[in-house]
Amino acid sequence: MRSALADATGDRLELDAYLKDFDKHFWHAGSAGFWKLERRQTFRESGVKSWEAFFRGEWGKALSLISEQRGPLDG
Repeated sequence: MRSALADATGDRLELDAYLKDFDKHFWHAGSAGFWKLERRQTFRESGVKSWEAFFRGEWGKALSLISEQRGPLDG
């Protein structure tokens, strides 16, 4: 992931500034979508098959399972 963002720029925001910026931009993202980088967080989704495969190091299986779950989420 770091290599994909090596040349990226951005602004570090304190929480209040972040929330204000998020509210301003998120709801107007349009068809281009919205990208948000989250870091220094830990996610544990026990019981979610794709997450469990990822946790075991089965990257291909995890991606396959995510793909199967995508149907209901695609608009």
